[in-house]
Amino acid sequence: MAGAGTYTNANRPKDWWVYWDRGQCSYKRKITDYLNKIAENIRKEYGLPLNDASREFSCIFKNKVSAEAPVNCKRKPDGVVLDRSKVSTDPAWADVHAVMELKSSFHPWAYKWAYKQLLKDARMVFDAQQNRRFVLGIILNGDDRMAFFVFDRAGVLSSERFNVIDEPEKLIRVVAGLLFAENIDLGYDPTIYHRDGERFILFKQVEYKIKEVIYAESSVRGRGTNCFLVEHEGEDAVIKDSWVDDSRNTFEHEIMKKITGVGGVAKIVDHETVQVRGVNDTTATDRRALSENEHWKTQRNWYFFGTLETREHRRIMMKPYGKPLEDFQTLTELLTSVKDIIQTIEDLINNRVLHRDISLRNLVLAKEDPKDPNSRRRGYIIDFDFAIETDEQDKECAKGRRTGTLPFMALEMMVKEEENKIKHAYYHDLESILYVLCWICTAQEGPNNLRRSRDFIFKESAIAQWAGYGKNDPTMQDIRNAKQSMVAKAENFDKYIVSQFAPYFQPLHKCIKDMRTLLVFTGSKDPKEVEANRKIIKLCLKHDIEVSLSVLSTIPLANRDSKAVFKSLHDVIDKTLEELATIEEPPSNAVPTHNETQDTDELASDQIGRKNMRVLEEENTFKREMEKVEGENAEEANAKKKNLEKIAETVEEADEGVEDETQIASGTAHEAGEKAQDGSQAASECAFALTAFEWTDDGPSLPSDSIQSGAHSSATLFVSGSPTPTSRKRPSEEDEPDTSVPCPPKRVRLN
Repeated sequence: MAGAGTYTNANRPKDWWVYWDRGQCSYKRKITDYLNKIAENIRKEYGLPLNDASREFSCIFKNKVSAEAPVNCKRKPDGVVLDRSKVSTDPAWADVHAVMELKSSFHPWAYKWAYKQLLKDARMVFDAQQNRRFVLGIILNGDDRMAFFVFDRAGVLSSERFNVIDEPEKLIRVVAGLLFAENIDLGYDPTIYHRDGERFILFKQVEYKIKEVIYAESSVRGRGTNCFLVEHEGEDAVIKDSWVDDSRNTFEHEIMKKITGVGGVAKIVDHETVQVRGVNDTTATDRRALSENEHWKTQRNWYFFGTLETREHRRIMMKPYGKPLEDFQTLTELLTSVKDIIQTIEDLINNRVLHRDISLRNLVLAKEDPKDPNSRRRGYIIDFDFAIETDEQDKECAKGRRTGTLPFMALEMMVKEEENKIKHAYYHDLESILYVLCWICTAQEGPNNLRRSRDFIFKESAIAQWAGYGKNDPTMQDIRNAKQSMVAKAENFDKYIVSQFAPYFQPLHKCIKDMRTLLVFTGSKDPKEVEANRKIIKLCLKHDIEVSLSVLSTIPLANRDSKAVFKSLHDVIDKTLEELATIEEPPSNAVPTHNETQDTDELASDQIGRKNMRVLEEENTFKREMEKVEGENAEEANAKKKNLEKIAETVEEADEGVEDETQIASGTAHEAGEKAQDGSQAASECAFALTAFEWTDDGPSLPSDSIQSGAHSSATLFVSGSPTPTSRKRPSEEDEPDTSVPCPPKRVRLN
């Protein structure tokens, strides 16, 4: 490049500018070499030292994937900023300071494609470096058009594109900033650092050694949650590091303090707002220039700026430390933990709190008493960042769009947030538990997070469509339609979901089917039918009698008694647990047999129903008659419905004297249960055999910035001049980093 001087693109001599060689590799090499030449001149001018810690531009990834890159990740940035000591080695994403994309074309599509790739580069850096607050990037478009980007947890900031020939001082500012600025200015968090080969984190001004990174979110926009295992007062504790939307009415630590006495919820030790250079760390820092810029308030893009969230960097320390739910050791432990979690949701409702983000990553196993080595592991619910007090539902919670974790969202919640007129309710959290169970049974071959056999491709499974696989750029409605088609009807649920469960989970088939019947409403909303069934349920609850699923499922979820729903779920799970107790735990490499013996609870309900209120008989009559009503003319239908109302009335009359009959029936049920148990033990002697397979297929992983718009603001760190707001796009799937665990570890925000 020759000096630009006073020349412009229009009047400079033809031989004044030497265009880059169009050879793919040599083109990138020439650009990075030229930028390094600028840095060399700066060093000479100011007497700056050159050592292994000095930074330089490199195109080392032009022909190879970064070391330690996630499986199947094809992302290869055109250029990066590395320490000189790393350039001659085999660098990884953890070594990258900044990223760069180079496109030789001036065409608008080339710039958009470069931005899309740069966004993916930023995601990879966030994923590999848990101490990044933001990531810097460059796009060089054509031969001389450059733009500077800052990716943080509220979105992306962009400078205006400038001509490096006409405005060489801006080019020099970019080079000098990226190669000579302090690490804090490159986006590093000074409170997380390395020393003597170990990592440490500061919390409340106390240094804690990081024993393990439990979880790292690789999204760009969003909470960017990282969880670190540390030791506090001789016990394992977890420090949760995240970027919280500061427009929320109630924050996570406030919710957790309110529910301190609820079982199955982690206990908060302390919390803090992270500070950098003596001030609270927030995404508003780099946006302040734009918000105070009168010029941009008159521009078209200013319309978007006021709707964007500001995220503040916060930490919470919690106990106890738990393992993922997928690490269950037996079917009994899995199902017992699910029952624990259902009980916790009920207790939260009693404390007027909704979790609103039940997902695989937010359910863990931990000892009830961490100090007792013989204490059983129970199910815990973690991550209350989206939790809300039920009294606050009518208030705006936060500017940041969030709807939960996509594959596990309840069907009613799978709409655009601004279009959703249905309030989040307890049964939406329960429905999410159903989807978590389905995911585990499909993604795992057995306990201890054992992967499926090599002949099963998870991405081609029906349940993978819940995470957006199988369709390019799926919308929320596309995914909702796919899920609804699979779960709304019992026959489709069997065909598409249950049929793909690993053989190990066969003893859970009936339990999961019953949960679907209970939690996915597909019945009639006829008010008379609903009212008649509600009377039956009321009496069942009064006398502690099991409510038939066929009756409860006919009532819309919003109209059901929550006690009846929770009781029915517990009954369904208890039946399966009793059945599992009578059979041998199926090995993970074997085809388990299913105990077809009638359950003792089922017999007890049948006995009680016949001996006191004849609930089951009246209910079945009611259902059969309702089916006959359909298709008949209106006059006959009305006449029969009046008769059906009388049936419900007879149920109420049977209430008198029911207590004595209940005691007699309970004794009969106990005798029947003993006989059923003998049959269960005989069935448990069946043999199991199936060859064990090695897991090789990779599961899905979606960024929380999928299918949404990003933030807009100014890049004022190294480039002078007015910034240009920009929008974020959804990365394509081919470059997504897959994880070893077949579940989406990220939260998805959808418009």
